[in-house]
Amino acid sequence: MKAKKGFTLVELLVVISIIAILLAVLMPSLNKARESARSIVCRTHQKQITLAASLWSNDHEGYVVAGMWDVPAKDPGDGSIGEEAGEAIARGASLEKYTASRDTTKGSLYSCPTAIAKFGKDFFYSRKDVSGLISGRSNAAGATAYGVNSFAVMYTDYKYIGVKGEPGTDENGGTYVEWGTNNTYMLEHGKSKLMQIQQPSAKVYFTDFSYIILSDWMYSPFQVVYWNGADKLKNYSFVGNIRQTGGKPIVQLRWHGTCDKNTGYGYGNIAWFDGSVSAEPSGFANSTRLGRDSDGTWKYEWHNYFYIRH
Repeated sequence: MKAKKGFTLVELLVVISIIAILLAVLMPSLNKARESARSIVCRTHQKQITLAASLWSNDHEGYVVAGMWDVPAKDPGDGSIGEEAGEAIARGASLEKYTASRDTTKGSLYSCPTAIAKFGKDFFYSRKDVSGLISGRSNAAGATAYGVNSFAVMYTDYKYIGVKGEPGTDENGGTYVEWGTNNTYMLEHGKSKLMQIQQPSAKVYFTDFSYIILSDWMYSPFQVVYWNGADKLKNYSFVGNIRQTGGKPIVQLRWHGTCDKNTGYGYGNIAWFDGSVSAEPSGFANSTRLGRDSDGTWKYEWHNYFYIRH
């Protein structure tokens, strides 16, 4: 009887090597295609959130959304909602009626598939660990991956793109600048109306961010921002490299595409006030200084997309 001819060990190793080479060649392209698809989903989410915000504005005298726009429509009654969030729900800040989604829903409009793939489900803004700005909610299932532009929503002194607004007061009668009188801008509606927004096609409404409100003291497209561990408001630090954070919680942003190994940043998706959505413009992350603002801080190209210096 004739013996059946089989593969030799050398032939088998050659085939395995060819397959390994093909995988090595194809995987970057496959990963790039996968990330491109995720980014498209992210922009779709932002588009729907912006449309929902427009519908919300129609029912709220034309105002932009409140700072706590992502609260659920109803308090679930399980102790997960803090005092401020509960009041925001009562005063109608929630977009849930218009999005049919909330931040605790898997795959909701408030989530970004790229952020989930890169950071995991527990990445999103932590109301108890990272910011310390809003207490009483564990965020174990939280999924809000977009921040609203504070320069349209809250009182920000001379930096704004709609109306300047008025500073609020705290329970002791002291000035509580950002939230407005009776905390209106945070819990009820933003300080500006949509029709008052200057250059709406070139001003950010929502963008990729690991906290619900985006301010320049906790955002930079070319520096790493981290919470430095203190309990005071606005206690964030800026460094040039992730290794310089000392392992402390990082404020995540701009996570799409190929990310820099030092900052972890790729590019961001942006929903503009005119309703359009796109990847950030070329030059957005330019670190060249353009001069100083009224408070003496340096201004950069990205500032032009968030506020107008007055």
